[in-house]
Amino acid sequence: LTDLSRYQRERTFEFKLPDDLGSYVWFEGELQTVWDALQKSGATAVRSHRLEQTENGDLSLVPDLTSPCYLVPPPERLDPKTLTIETMGHMCNDLAGGQQQWSDEEYDEVSNQRNLLVLVPRVRVNSDGILEPSGMPILTLSQSVLVTNVDLPMEVGLRYGHLYWHQQNVEQSDA
Repeated sequence: LTDLSRYQRERTFEFKLPDDLGSYVWFEGELQTVWDALQKSGATAVRSHRLEQTENGDLSLVPDLTSPCYLVPPPERLDPKTLTIETMGHMCNDLAGGQQQWSDEEYDEVSNQRNLLVLVPRVRVNSDGILEPSGMPILTLSQSVLVTNVDLPMEVGLRYGHLYWHQQNVEQSDA
């Protein structure tokens, strides 16, 4: 990842599917699990992940640390007046983030309480039969919600994920 703008360096993230085969993706215009996308498409692999068989014979999706795949935003900050559902995530904060002392489980609990939005990757099947990201993720509601506040501004949180915060903490301790 060279020749990136500062904006891109700060917002680039690795394509990792944290919920195993139950991770959600947008495939052929539908929100579905990775497992469903694999079954529907006939894909035989997932970019930057390995399919492994567990001891009980089930399949598991494991990040492949030897072949990372990165999602890189546009080079410049978007004009807030031109935001769309596909680009609004560039302007959102994780309302559960930054707590170094939290375990992954604690982060998940707080994030589920405080954040309403999640980024779900768009995927396609390439010519080699591999399910891979296609463009930036789509901003998606993590739960049903009724917003009755129409008069006052409010901040809506976006789940970055505990992997993001682990990486941030590593980079801060290395500095």
